[in-house]
Amino acid sequence: MALQGLQSDLEKEIAANAKVEVELRADCALYYEQVQLVMAVISQAGVQTVHLVAYLPEDQRRKVQ
Repeated sequence: MALQGLQSDLEKEIAANAKVEVELRADCALYYEQVQLVMAVISQAGVQTVHLVAYLPEDQRRKVQ
């Protein structure tokens, strides 16, 4: 499973640098449950700081007037 590989990679990074930060990007095409799974793996790996970035495609953005 790809998430197991993610956890292993994060654990290796944390072993080298305890202050690893993760930027998790997601767009409106994902269900929150999918994002939750990734967040759980990040947490289990021991990451202390996660930045959540929401992406909205250009054509779905409100126009500023």
